[in-house]
Amino acid sequence: MDDPIEKLRKLFQEQQAMNELKDFAQKAETAQLEKEWKNFVGKILTRAFDRVRAEVFGQTYQPLTEKTDPGFKVKDRPDSEFWFWIEFKGCGPVAKAARKFDGSSVLKTVATPQLSPKQNFELGDVTEEDVLAAIAFAYEKSFFGP
Repeated sequence: MDDPIEKLRKLFQEQQAMNELKDFAQKAETAQLEKEWKNFVGKILTRAFDRVRAEVFGQTYQPLTEKTDPGFKVKDRPDSEFWFWIEFKGCGPVAKAARKFDGSSVLKTVATPQLSPKQNFELGDVTEEDVLAAIAFAYEKSFFGP
């Protein structure tokens, strides 16, 4: 008959080894996602935001400093400003947009379905044109609602 303590010790050691492997895999996946996110921000978002600033909004364009996610705001009307930013959720970017009215701390959110993660969706699938389309869609909806 097997010694129960030895059996328990062996099972515990196997579980510890599995935990270490899971931790290693999680850290590697997180590092890869962070690398992909930095690449996405550096290449895709920066180019898209630079084009929007240079070709459309000019001096009214300001990078968002109120949020940690990359984005911008534009004072396009005397009584309000348009905000657009990208959040990283799960494995992909999620576009967010809002309109902030003067004298209010509340942002009226705007739907931005173009960058919503889908099944088998990867960060590398999003192009500069996708981001520009999301900005245009959100900007239009910020005036007229859903």
